[in-house]
Amino acid sequence: MNQKLKHVASASVFAFFLFIALGSDDDKKTSSTGSKTENQNVVSDTASTSEASTKWQFQEDVDKMTSKTVKYASIDANEVLEFEFPYNGGSIPSLTIRKKDGVNDIYLKVSKGQFNSSYDGGNLRIKFDDEQPKKFSFSGASDNSMDIVFINSTKTIISKLKKSKKIIIEVEFYNEGVRQMEFDVSGFTWE
Repeated sequence: MNQKLKHVASASVFAFFLFIALGSDDDKKTSSTGSKTENQNVVSDTASTSEASTKWQFQEDVDKMTSKTVKYASIDANEVLEFEFPYNGGSIPSLTIRKKDGVNDIYLKVSKGQFNSSYDGGNLRIKFDDEQPKKFSFSGASDNSMDIVFINSTKTIISKLKKSKKIIIEVEFYNEGVRQMEFDVSGFTWE
């Protein structure tokens, strides 16, 4: 009798882990960034060879409140950042341009970690190709999330991104010091 119970328990544990490994239907509706894609359409612009080989991901989402389209262009850094505990294990920085209600925003986000910023925000530096680094101010998120900052001077940055092949962003992280993130930004297009 005791042996049968062990077999039933083992089979139940195996079935549970198999269910977790295969995932549910909702898990299959996620994009590579982990966000739900129920209302998102990935848009690829293959007008030229250089655009087809870009690392940018272009997406559209419909704002349920206004029924207006929100556009995104996102790119991950070339390398992960390594932080100390509790953010160890590799953090992926991503740069996103968002157009919502006719207004462009640019934000820098990390999958783990915290930017070092004050109530008013802070500063970071961006180097476009071989130009001298330029200082830009940033603001924090309205929900006080510390893993995201909104970079000001969007018009200038978008204009430079369209002409650049590579950028390096340098910013300070809480208890981690100043770090640099490199992005291959060639093929960027934006309205």
